Amino acid sequence: MENNCLFSIIMLTYERTALLKQAATALLNQTYKNLEIIIIDNGGTPENLKYLHELKKMDDRVKILHFKDNFFNPKEPMQLVEACINPGLKMATGDYLFYQNDDDLLAPDYIEKMVALFEGNSKCISVAGRPVSIDANGKLNDEKKAAPAHNFRPRYMPGHILALDYLRGGFMFNAYGSIFAFRRDVVMKEGGYHACVENCHIFGLVPFGITGYDETAVMYWRHHETQLNKQMNSIGWVSTDITKSLFKEWEIERKWKVFGNDLANEVITTLIKNNYKTMAMWTAVNLLALRWRASFNVLIKLWKCPLFWKQLPLELWRRRKDILLHFKPP
Repeated sequence: MENNCLFSIIMLTYERTALLKQAATALLNQTYKNLEIIIIDNGGTPENLKYLHELKKMDDRVKILHFKDNFFNPKEPMQLVEACINPGLKMATGDYLFYQNDDDLLAPDYIEKMVALFEGNSKCISVAGRPVSIDANGKLNDEKKAAPAHNFRPRYMPGHILALDYLRGGFMFNAYGSIFAFRRDVVMKEGGYHACVENCHIFGLVPFGITGYDETAVMYWRHHETQLNKQMNSIGWVSTDITKSLFKEWEIERKWKVFGNDLANEVITTLIKNNYKTMAMWTAVNLLALRWRASFNVLIKLWKCPLFWKQLPLELWRRRKDILLHFKPP
């Protein structure tokens, strides 16, 4: 595809060299060639760092941002956004930008189709393709689900309608929030991503313009046990405070009032309710897995929250068969 628009990809990596190689190779082999690939080395392993140097020599589109120390802190895992990802964003010079995890894969024509979406509508500020779940070995987790069972939406639509449908449990969007690529100026106007990165995408950026979608553009979304969200939930990390900080720092309620006070209130209250539901769900999972410390970490922070206590019995009831099997005498 011939196009002068520069597309910037930001990727954070640490130690998953085998997966990083797959992700990087998929980027280098994109049919859209006018790319800027910024890979952030978060105090990575020697093997990772060696490969990154080789990659930079191999292709001059690759830029490396190296940090000597690893910024990951299990007590504040999302500080990686401000410490690592946003500095990478500041290096970007593209018209459009996209943050990708180092364990995911893009189909060869993915970026070409994203650029086509942007260029096809001057009011389009965000675009996305269709996520297809793969396992640690790159195999489809469920071939039947490779078809677009969700993500039913037109090629272009108002972003706030998409966000509201997602909030209300509709079928227009079923992916993680950071699947979106954005016009770079839209993101940099906010100073980069917020630490509550997925909600800042879908509720802080997408709603305020037209969003584009191409179901033929496939992103292979890898589900495996070393995913950051699974690790954090298994130790009882509570995301409630960081969600509330997004509301305050990005003035989400005020911005949403352009669509009406009622919708602004619905977004704030529903996101908080959903957060408590998620915390209750993971607490139930951790209790079943006998991860007492993780369960305690959540309980000690949310013991004053009625919504959490209302949801926890429901989550345990949903898992009653697993509980009975787990505690069944030999």
